[in-house]
Amino acid sequence: MKYRKHRAELAPLYINRECVERVHTFKFLGTHISEDLSWSANTTAVVKKAQMRLHFLRVLRKNNLEGQLLVAFYCSTIESILAYCISVWYAGCSVADRRALQIIINTAQKITGSSPSCYLSLEPKTSSRTLHILDTTCLTCCPLAGATGPSVHGPIDSRTSSFPGP
Repeated sequence: MKYRKHRAELAPLYINRECVERVHTFKFLGTHISEDLSWSANTTAVVKKAQMRLHFLRVLRKNNLEGQLLVAFYCSTIESILAYCISVWYAGCSVADRRALQIIINTAQKITGSSPSCYLSLEPKTSSRTLHILDTTCLTCCPLAGATGPSVHGPIDSRTSSFPGP
C-alpha cells in the first residue's frame, strides 16, 4: 500500500475500445460503494432516507395513531432501511456514522414513546447475521471454511434417481 497524500493519476480504462468513466461512488443493489471503500456515502444515504421516513412517522403521531401502529410503521419503513445489507457495511462505519444511525433510532423512539426493546439494536443485529451466515450449510461443504458439519451431498444413487433416464 502507498500512503501518499496526493494520488497518482490513473491511466484511462478502456473496454471494447471505449473509455470508461471513473466515478467516486456508485450504487449497486441499493448500497453506495465508494472508490476508497469507506461506507460514509452509504451511511449518509441511509440516514437521509430514514429521516424522510421519520417525517411520516411524525405525521402519523400528530394524527393520534396508536403506539403499536407507530411501532409497526417504524419497523416496516424505517428499520428495514437501516437493516438492509447492514452485515456488510456496519462494521466499516466510522464513529460519526454510527452516531448518526443511533440518532435516527433514538428519534423514532421518542416519536412513538416505546421502550428501546422494540427497536433495532445495530451491534447484536450484525453479530447474529454474521453467525447465521457462518452456520449455513453452504459453508459446511467447503473444506477451507473449517466447518465439520454434515455433508450436503447425498449418495450418487439418490441424486441420479430424480432425473429421467433415456
